[in-house]
Amino acid sequence: MKKMASIVFRVAAGPKIGFGHLARTMVLAEALRNHGTAVHFCIPGAGDGVLSLLDENRFMASVSTDVLPKKWLSETRADAVVYDLVHTDWQAEQDRLFAEMTDVCKAAVPIVFFDGYGQKNYRRQIGAPLVDFIVAPYVGETGPCPTHALSVLTGPRYFPLARNYQDVGRRGTQSMVLRILVTCGGADPYMASPKILEALLSMPESDIEIDVVVGVLFSNENRQQIEALAARAPDRVHPVYAPHSLVVQMQNADLCVTANGLTKYELAAMGVPTIAVSLSPAHHQANLAFAESGSLKVLGILSDLDGATIADAVSKMVEDADGRRRMSHAGISLVDGQGADRVLKEAKLLPC
Repeated sequence: MKKMASIVFRVAAGPKIGFGHLARTMVLAEALRNHGTAVHFCIPGAGDGVLSLLDENRFMASVSTDVLPKKWLSETRADAVVYDLVHTDWQAEQDRLFAEMTDVCKAAVPIVFFDGYGQKNYRRQIGAPLVDFIVAPYVGETGPCPTHALSVLTGPRYFPLARNYQDVGRRGTQSMVLRILVTCGGADPYMASPKILEALLSMPESDIEIDVVVGVLFSNENRQQIEALAARAPDRVHPVYAPHSLVVQMQNADLCVTANGLTKYELAAMGVPTIAVSLSPAHHQANLAFAESGSLKVLGILSDLDGATIADAVSKMVEDADGRRRMSHAGISLVDGQGADRVLKEAKLLPC
């Protein structure tokens, strides 16, 4: 098999979607670049925050507002296109996306498609173009699906984990909880962070420190609410602004409270016992499937939860050192860090 000289990534990222899709494709892109492959990101409607992140990591990027033209494919000399566009509302653009992908197929350019989880995924859509590989790197995937792809790679063994999460030593589970991490993605459009933080501040355990991540795409209202809450306990609450990585925060955390998203795979790999709140019914189903791995406890959908429920669940986990230890071990065994290599080789983006 010949080496691919150029690969295009078509990715969804932004205030309503967050950075999860972009983060995992950047893991693949970095690995490809280290092998001498040129990579180019094309992101529908990308704002300054997304483009700045790509620029900081020295990736070429363009903002796409229409279907990928044949001219653009020719200019990048793409040997393959990797799609990661399936999010909660992706079907609103489904017809345009399918038309674009059909043009890519007609140009004889292979497609690797990262699918979503649940009823709205690509594999369930009538009329979806046939692609070369579908990747569904999620807990709860039942196995290959014969439609819309020549080959399907499923399960968390294909989750692309960034190298910096693999190279650090894990802290191990402590008998006492001294530090809690709150992370709800790079955008947190549902403003879960201040609701969780306020609940934690109401707990009787008043000596636990809290790191709360403030993503680059947080709204001003979200940021202001977090800062107002932090001002009530400045010795305990530490806002972490737009970090490039959460490795340090995860390494220092004895427990995490998070909204749904791909971050839970990184938390599992780092062995951090985690409580999750879901943001929608569809996300809740994905979280429930993940919880079966044993590394995560799901409280429910954010809009249905009050602060007392969140605080009570966290307090119980703080007191359960044995339970946290079991969760930590379950997470570490779930995500082994080799997912990116498996995807690149089995999807034939790198020579085996």
